Amino acid sequence: MAGRIVGMITVLTLAGVLVSAAVLMFLAFDAEDDSERRSADLFAKSVARSLLDADIRGLSDAEVDALIRLNAPDPMGEAEEDGAELTHIWVFNPEARLVASSQGAPTAGRGEITVARQAIRSESGTTVNSLPNGDVAGTTVVRNRDGDVTGAVRVQFSSSRIGNHFDVYRAEYLIGIAAILVALVLGSWFLSRRLARPIGLMVDAARAVEMGRQPEPAAAASLRNTSLTRDEYGELAGVFLDMAREVGAREIQLNSLVEARTEELSVKNRALEDAQQEIRNDLEMAHSVQAALVPSDLPEDPRAGVAAYMTPALEVGGDFYDAFITDDGRLAFSIADVSGKGVASALMMAVGRALLRSAANQHPDPSEAIASTNDQLCSMNPKELFITAFFGVIDMELGTLTYVNAGHDPPYIMNSHGTPEMIPHTGGIALGVLPGLSYAETTLPLDPDISMFLYTDGITEAENATGQQFGRDRLEQRLAELADEPPQKMMDDILTDLAAFRGDAKQFDDITCLALRFNGAQLSSDTYIPGQGDARLASGWRRMVVQPSLDTSLPRVAAFIERFAESEGFDATEVFKLNLALDELLTNTLEHGFPDDTDEAEITVALRSEGEVVVARYEDNGPEFNPLEATEQDTELELDERPIGGLGLQLIVASFDAVSYERVNDRNVTTLRQRRATTGDDLD
Repeated sequence: MAGRIVGMITVLTLAGVLVSAAVLMFLAFDAEDDSERRSADLFAKSVARSLLDADIRGLSDAEVDALIRLNAPDPMGEAEEDGAELTHIWVFNPEARLVASSQGAPTAGRGEITVARQAIRSESGTTVNSLPNGDVAGTTVVRNRDGDVTGAVRVQFSSSRIGNHFDVYRAEYLIGIAAILVALVLGSWFLSRRLARPIGLMVDAARAVEMGRQPEPAAAASLRNTSLTRDEYGELAGVFLDMAREVGAREIQLNSLVEARTEELSVKNRALEDAQQEIRNDLEMAHSVQAALVPSDLPEDPRAGVAAYMTPALEVGGDFYDAFITDDGRLAFSIADVSGKGVASALMMAVGRALLRSAANQHPDPSEAIASTNDQLCSMNPKELFITAFFGVIDMELGTLTYVNAGHDPPYIMNSHGTPEMIPHTGGIALGVLPGLSYAETTLPLDPDISMFLYTDGITEAENATGQQFGRDRLEQRLAELADEPPQKMMDDILTDLAAFRGDAKQFDDITCLALRFNGAQLSSDTYIPGQGDARLASGWRRMVVQPSLDTSLPRVAAFIERFAESEGFDATEVFKLNLALDELLTNTLEHGFPDDTDEAEITVALRSEGEVVVARYEDNGPEFNPLEATEQDTELELDERPIGGLGLQLIVASFDAVSYERVNDRNVTTLRQRRATTGDDLD
């Protein structure tokens, strides 16, 4: 710090000396130039006074030479003192023409004549010019005693003696400046060394303390001597020595504390590692348990094939799938996604799968099974988790799919042309949100060789390294290409494409999928014995939710009836009667019960075999209407004389053994009962 201060002072002092020297040199040069001008003015005016009574026009060169001799000794009083020497004189007439000049003077040129003319015209003072050879020329007018201008005179003199004087002064001045500069540099260097030495000692001592050592003895002794002085350096050295002793003592104390804390930290780190290892072991165990909970042995049936896969994003996940044969011989399958990740979601997954499988065997209808599972989950859900799920049941004898979608991504179904289509949503919300909810179900007829693909959003929302998602479009394209493949190959190819798409990107969500292919029903040739070991009776009704559109619903209802009839051994006449009756009821409901908005219609068809009797149950939520009270038509009247409606309903009543109507929970329920064709007894 002291060295910097001294250095700054030295630099400023040198700058001041140099500026002063420059100013003095400028003044010296200016004084030299002023002396030359004064000499020129004095020479010129002295010669002009000598020509006061002379005849300018008749003046000879000899007379001009005499003027030089006349003014040479000391014509101006100051010239000799200044060291000036007159060398040449030119005399001009009033017209600025050269009249005479001194011996040896060069010929007056245009420049000299021009200066003489300007002096005569302006009648001003002396005009001074510096010549290339170092001489100085002065031009002034010549006047007579009356003050009239009679001509002009130009004198030239040498200023070498004046310049020599100033050169000597400049050399002496520069030597003095150099001596002052050298003295300043030496003094600054000595002073900086003197001032910076204590600071340098303190810097070296501070570095030693920083490295954990005490200052060198010589440096410590010098600092102690410096601390005895009464200036700022003494106070600074004393404070530094006290600080060094305090730092040393605290360093010893700190080292002991660090050693103790290091030992404590090592013990805690070992305990933490042991705890982490236990957690890892528990998570590995949980992973194994969860893997065991997800079925690895999927149902094997010639009528349907199933393949499934699940991998969690963490050690345990919240996705699950299931596929099993129910107690009544149907194929039940599900896929679900629990909100969140980790152990809580994994536990919820295990509970949800167990509840759904149990409910599927207790409730023949998927909607009732899902509703029961939801109620039980709501009663044991402290973390308020929820489960999106798709649950379906395939009646492999009827070739129908009945399903419920509880807030899950709709699965894809591949038709005979291989085009993937999303299965219509049933509008249910996720499980575990609110108790007491009812869920709608839908029944679809399944043609042979139809495939399905169920998945969680871990597939469509999987991202690659650039943040791009796998997406539905890419999935649909691959499903269209794999529609005719077995379930296992379909699933493996999609997972392979997903892994190639994701690359080295991290998996952020569980990946779960299930592929299914319905090969077609295989009817048994065994003799049908009602009530004896027929698993179909345990499930009761075969129910279908009818879409409120005649164009699409009528063919599906017909397919539903045909598959049921084939499994029950009905003949074509009985199938025709069922199709005709349900067609009439469905058409009447949509055209008269919902003439303005058919989307509000909720229609179901259920069939059941009770021994030798087939029972058809038709329900709708339209206005109350009893088909048994419809206006009877007089068949003997002409067509244009009959009132609209009623004839179809009369045919229904006349075609079946028993027809009943009731209004249940704001729904119209029409029940049709008919014995087989071999039995002619009517039913009451």
